Amino acid sequence: MPAIRLPRHPFLAAALLLAACTPATDQFTPVEPSRAPAAPAMDFSNAEQRQVNLENYEFQPGELLLNAGQPYRLFLSNPSNSPHTFVSLEFFRAITPHAIDGRPVSSVERIAVAPGQTRVFDFVTGQPGSFPLICTVHEGMGMTGLITVQ
Repeated sequence: MPAIRLPRHPFLAAALLLAACTPATDQFTPVEPSRAPAAPAMDFSNAEQRQVNLENYEFQPGELLLNAGQPYRLFLSNPSNSPHTFVSLEFFRAITPHAIDGRPVSSVERIAVAPGQTRVFDFVTGQPGSFPLICTVHEGMGMTGLITVQ
C-alpha cells in the first residue's frame, strides 16, 4: 500500500478542501439559534392593574388572584431599604410576557426590584393554576407568596 503524503502546508490544504465543499451560489443562509418571538405589541393602558409591595420580608398581598386569559399591568413596588426579587418560574412559563418597564420581553426568569423602585410588568395570563412566588434574596426569611390564576 502506498504511503499517504501529507501536504507541506496543512492550512492551504484545509482552505482548498473548505472551498471545494462550499456551495457555488449565495443561497446558503446560516441558521441562527431559535429564540421565542416577542409577543405582538398590545395596548396595556386599559389592562387590569394590580399592585404588589415587596417589604418587611413579605409580599403584600401574599396571594395574587388573577383571571385566566386576561391582560394585566402589575406594579411591583419596593419601599424598603433592601433589594428584592419577584420570582415565579412556573408562572412565568405559563403566561405571555409583553414588557417590563415598557421594554418588550419574550421571557422572564426574575424581576429585581431595587430599594425605592417600582417596576411595571405587562403580561397576559394563561391557564388556571397556582404558582409559588419567592424573593430569592429573602426566601430563607419566609418571603414567599402565591399566584393563583382562576
